[in-house]
Amino acid sequence: MMLRMKVNRLLGSAWLLCLTASAIPCAAQGALPRDVPRSNWAAKSVHACLANGVMRTAGGLFRGSAEATQQDVVIALAQLGRLLYAGRWQGGPSRPVNTESSRASINNTHFFHGTVTRYVLADSLCRMADYFQNAVHLPWKGGKQLGHSAALPAIVKSRLPAGNPARVAFAYLATHRELWPDSPLLHATHAGITGDELSSALAELVVGLNNLRTPLGLDANGNTPDFTFHKRTPKSVRPGAPAHKVPGV
Repeated sequence: MMLRMKVNRLLGSAWLLCLTASAIPCAAQGALPRDVPRSNWAAKSVHACLANGVMRTAGGLFRGSAEATQQDVVIALAQLGRLLYAGRWQGGPSRPVNTESSRASINNTHFFHGTVTRYVLADSLCRMADYFQNAVHLPWKGGKQLGHSAALPAIVKSRLPAGNPARVAFAYLATHRELWPDSPLLHATHAGITGDELSSALAELVVGLNNLRTPLGLDANGNTPDFTFHKRTPKSVRPGAPAHKVPGV
């Protein structure tokens, strides 16, 4: 639990760092919805999210100033998770942000307790995706069944009704351990989501993706720290056998 809290704090801060770096291009800007001017601070992020199918318009309008609902976030995170797992996010370079302005934003409690708009959601998703895509390699194909870290909570069972538009997306996130039992998105309603809640949701997505895309490596006995850790060591990987030493979650 303490590790989880530290991860959430770190990634929550990272989300704020990304949010305050609005001058950094996320992706080349193309066609935009008619209610998003090119001069808008989040225009490039909106374009990237729409071009990647992570967010959608309704009637040709993005409605960026409207609150992002829990359903919006669940659907967007599931699509983003699919793209990042496959290495298919089409974004831009991740770059350092201004430390002073970022520190000032982190100290502003409005970012944590205020509700998130669709503009803020698009910008946060885009920048997190760029950082992840540029930092984490595609899934390793040898020696380990990915996605079985014992450090992550058990898979959440969905209780969403059949008519909930986020039901399929929720099931995807839960199955891939990218949405946890204490997630602020468990009910996936039309209610808004705060910056603090979005930070937690992004933290769970990143940790779940890291679990899927990185190997755990082997210890001196050839064991991996996943659900197979306590199984008897096969003779083929007794001490002295070659061990892959790539670190992971």
